[in-house]
Amino acid sequence: RAALYSAQGQFEAALGEFRAGLEQREQALGADHPLVASAYNNLATALLELGRFDEAWAALEHAKAIWQRAYGPRHPVVATAINGIGAVLEQMGRYADARVQLEQALELRTEAFGDEHVNVAITLDNLGSVLLHLGEYEQARVASQRALDLRAKHFGVHHPHYASSLVNLGMVFGPAFMKGLLGNSKGILASLMKRAKA
Repeated sequence: RAALYSAQGQFEAALGEFRAGLEQREQALGADHPLVASAYNNLATALLELGRFDEAWAALEHAKAIWQRAYGPRHPVVATAINGIGAVLEQMGRYADARVQLEQALELRTEAFGDEHVNVAITLDNLGSVLLHLGEYEQARVASQRALDLRAKHFGVHHPHYASSLVNLGMVFGPAFMKGLLGNSKGILASLMKRAKA
């Protein structure tokens, strides 16, 4: 039911279900079981949506610690928690700290899956957004373009994930164009708008 509540945007209801699920897993499996870490990760998702960033961060740190003990520090599931921490830090406006976390998640995911995996695209999208906030327009463009290309490959150009990456890339070019920081940003913006209408 928690996933259904989340899909419907009922995050308070989802939070209650995720908390109940976490308690049940801890009682049945013990506090250090990897499935308990997954429950903490799910809890953090609802907390993030509710703007309860400190609690989301704490839940993700719990998940990360459990997964690290279970699988080691370089396992790709650890990158899931690190990516989540980066997303929370971005929402808190702690962009430099978010960048560190997301670059670490990207390294772990690329190491585990190669640089063409869909999870790599998720982290690249997040990293592009953070780099944009930091004013690193060229690096933001590279990360966002790579995320867009990967999502086109995995989902096609009519999928919502592709559209999300397209919007993120467009957001990089808007401020960069206004500041004259990317050479052909006007042409690229026109190309993005063309793709969006396709």
